[in-house]
Amino acid sequence: ENEYRQMVGSLLYLTATRPDIMFAASLLARFMHCPTKKHYGTAKRAGYIQGTIDFGIEYQKGKAAILIGYCDSDWSGSQDDMRSTS
Repeated sequence: ENEYRQMVGSLLYLTATRPDIMFAASLLARFMHCPTKKHYGTAKRAGYIQGTIDFGIEYQKGKAAILIGYCDSDWSGSQDDMRSTS
């Protein structure tokens, strides 16, 4: 179980620079509390990432590129425990 957590933790760390693996990493993270052999196998298959270290995603600036951001700091209106639901 600890080995699985380490593998998934490494994948989650990599998502900062590899957004293409975000879905797989977050899906595997759902089973960190009780992984099965199938989950271990799936996490090990993610080792293909080592062979794609030189791959990347290139973003090009458009003519009218505008950056828009937002933040929801309401904490879901929960005054009792101040926990986010995301």
